[in-house]
Amino acid sequence: MKRRADGLKLRSLLERVPADVRAGEEWQEVQVWVAYRAGDQALMREVTSAHLGLYPGFEAYLGAWRRPWEDVLACAQRALDGGDTGLDRVVAGRFRAVALAQLGRPGWQEAFREALTTPQSDRDRGLLCLEFGHQLVSAGLEGAARDVWAQAATYLSTDAWALTQAFSNLGITCLRLDELPAAERAFARAVKVAQGAEARGQLSIAWRGLGSLYLWSGQLARAEYAYRIAEEKADDVPLTVMARRGLGRVLRARGHLDEALGVLRSALLHAGVRDGDRHAAFTDLAGVQVLIGDRAGARASLERVERGDVVEAWRAQIVRGELARLEGDPAWAAHLQGIVAAHHLVREEARVFPEVLSAIGVVDVQPEWWIDVNLDGPVRVVTATGPVQLRPTEASLLAFLTLHQGSVSVERALAALDLGGGDLRRQKRQLNRVVQGMREGLGWPGAVEHFRDLVTLSREPRWITRVPQDAARLDDFCEGSLDPWIIDYRSDMIMRSLPD
Repeated sequence: MKRRADGLKLRSLLERVPADVRAGEEWQEVQVWVAYRAGDQALMREVTSAHLGLYPGFEAYLGAWRRPWEDVLACAQRALDGGDTGLDRVVAGRFRAVALAQLGRPGWQEAFREALTTPQSDRDRGLLCLEFGHQLVSAGLEGAARDVWAQAATYLSTDAWALTQAFSNLGITCLRLDELPAAERAFARAVKVAQGAEARGQLSIAWRGLGSLYLWSGQLARAEYAYRIAEEKADDVPLTVMARRGLGRVLRARGHLDEALGVLRSALLHAGVRDGDRHAAFTDLAGVQVLIGDRAGARASLERVERGDVVEAWRAQIVRGELARLEGDPAWAAHLQGIVAAHHLVREEARVFPEVLSAIGVVDVQPEWWIDVNLDGPVRVVTATGPVQLRPTEASLLAFLTLHQGSVSVERALAALDLGGGDLRRQKRQLNRVVQGMREGLGWPGAVEHFRDLVTLSREPRWITRVPQDAARLDDFCEGSLDPWIIDYRSDMIMRSLPD
């Protein structure tokens, strides 16, 4: 993004140059370079149209947006055969590989690898890796794509927008490969990188990725929170609509069907969908309508599902199959032809419509949400998607709560923790901060409830508490923490282990 921002600044400076001066031959290469860096297709089209054949690599770049891939390949090949150097050759190598992949020609992977060897900036090499990753995913080569996304991230440190995209894509691919801790690490890095203005729009996408991950792993409250943040951070209509669609899927999984219905209808309204228009969100809406018994509404929604996306078509087929099954159609299973059972979104639908998808051998149940709190040594907190990072006092309070059935009085919590002294009001304020830190670390606002007289853990996940079982390790209970309750609890454990 920094390079693109620099390109926009250069374009601004370029506009100050008199038109008759810019028309000179020596200014054409400058203009086409600035247009590429700024992403200004209009300026690039103006220059390349006025000098046809002079910049075939950039003609290939422009052609990728609107011309047949055969034309793109021809332009790129002409640039490479003509011995062009510099940025034109870099762009030509990139779009020759893309064109070969789009045309299904043999050797497209080798073309990408060859293009990566061309002398170029790290940013250009990173953009090439982003293209390569997309083509690998389209070819069903998720494992190879994962490695290329990771490689892209190493090149894009100066471009926050593209770097966030690389991490988000890496997270999505790891999710599809069921590499959940790796997916969470990638999405978390995407969220961190996307905080600045340079990554505009990417923050919502990164949070949406976390929402998908937590939905898939059964951490539904975390998923709902992530999608709500994705909606809050969305800065255009498509991003808002996608966030609401994800939120609708989570609410459906939680059994909040009326709320899911409202969220999906608001997504369609926000998208400006008019009577008779098609939209992908009608797939989500139809699925919820089937679940609440509105079969006529579901049929009407299915008629308005947007065509073209293969995965969305599979999801619509599943809803049609369920609707036909409920209506007693003996041929209901025919709706499921061609669905790829291994796709993770198909498996997600199997949790909602198990009878239908069992017909093609897809059996998937909502995974149990567990949080493991290991107190044998320093406090370690782990979920199915990876470790949870808590500050020492937050970890101490979590351990205290898990050992007391998830609920303690505020008075006991104040006595148990070392909150830095001071009067009662100051200690209560500090306890508030500790609770808020726990909520942020655990990943959703309802993780810990702090009432006037009570501190309580959420009952949604299953909390697993591990304490030292070996008498020789009792001194290692909550190692490193000196909160009053830990010292007392450790002493009691040691005393109970002693022979009578």
